[in-house]
Amino acid sequence: MNKLNPPLQKVGIVLRPSSPELKGVFLQVCEELNNAGIEVSLESISGGMIELLGRDFSYIATQCDALFSLGGDGTLISMLRRAFEYRLPCMGINTGRLGFLTAIMPDSLKSFIPNLKSGDYTLQNHLVLQAKVYNTQTQQEAMHTFIAINEFLISKHDLSGMVSIDAHIDGKHFNTYGCDGLIIGTPTGSTAYNISAGGSVIYPYCRNILLTPIAPHSLTQC
Repeated sequence: MNKLNPPLQKVGIVLRPSSPELKGVFLQVCEELNNAGIEVSLESISGGMIELLGRDFSYIATQCDALFSLGGDGTLISMLRRAFEYRLPCMGINTGRLGFLTAIMPDSLKSFIPNLKSGDYTLQNHLVLQAKVYNTQTQQEAMHTFIAINEFLISKHDLSGMVSIDAHIDGKHFNTYGCDGLIIGTPTGSTAYNISAGGSVIYPYCRNILLTPIAPHSLTQC
């Protein structure tokens, strides 16, 4: 028998920005969760958009058992980035065009609520990237470490010319990219900027790191 996850008693909800038309969907989701005894906290920016009272994201992230997004893949990825430090389970309810990462549609929530109440649901871990910036003269690390749910982008400053980027794996050189920029992406972010630049779409639970050059000065890329 699979080990059950903690049952959800309180969830925070984040809506897709600039989408006041989601108010009706939110009220429907809120009613279904409340009827099942699950308390709902709306994020403050989302609340202001639909003229309802909301709470700061830091509050709902520390007081709730999980976070739900109402929108598409972009809304979910944005929420995941904000929620990373809190290590909370996150789920996307799809109201957008793409639903590669979102778990369910709004009309499927009611049938899924018993699973949320009982803990009979599956949690999936996604690959996350970490980047450190070094001073090229002193080789000292910068003060900040950066985290990416979807991708990092190395790009040139000027419109003319191109950049030359050396890529290494475990300290060993494997390719040099002459291009306008290089996307270093996760499977989660493969449907974001990566796919627009001609990169491959990867199943989100894989452990691959995507390297997708932008306008490469080459007929082939390793």
